[in-house]
Amino acid sequence: LMAWTLAKVQQERAAHWSINACRLLRSSAEGPRVSETARELAMSPRHLRRLLVEYVGVSPAQYVRLQRFAGVLKAMERPTCGGGRPLLSEVAHAAGFFDQPHFNREFRSFAAMTPAEYRRRQRRSPIGHIFAEAGPEAVDDVRLIQSIDT
Repeated sequence: LMAWTLAKVQQERAAHWSINACRLLRSSAEGPRVSETARELAMSPRHLRRLLVEYVGVSPAQYVRLQRFAGVLKAMERPTCGGGRPLLSEVAHAAGFFDQPHFNREFRSFAAMTPAEYRRRQRRSPIGHIFAEAGPEAVDDVRLIQSIDT
C-alpha cells in the first residue's frame, strides 16, 4: 500500500510539474527557453523533456512550436484597425519568424498548406471546417492545437 501511495504521489507531482512547465513555456516574454524553464523548475532539460513527453505527449520544443502555431492562427483572424486582416508578413514577424520562407515552412509542417492557401480556404469554408478537405485526422489535429492553447 505504501509503495502504491508513493507512486501515486510521485505521479501527481510529475503531472503538476508538467503543467507548470507548459505555463512557463507559454508565459516567457522573450520567447520560451527550455533550458531556462528546466532551471526554474529545478530539473535538467532532459528530465523536463521526459515529463512533457509523458504527460503532454510532445517534447518541450514541439510544445513551443504548437503554441506559436496556435498564436499565428489567432493573429491571422484578428482584425486590423481598418477592419481587414493583417498581412502575412506582419503575422510572421509578430510570431518571431525572421523571414517568410521560415514562416511558410513552419506553417506547412502543421497545416499541410501555406499560410496563403489557408487564408484562401478560410474565405471559402464555414468556420471550423478549414481542414475538411484534408480529412478527419487534420480536423482532430486542429482541435488538439486549439485545446492546447486554452
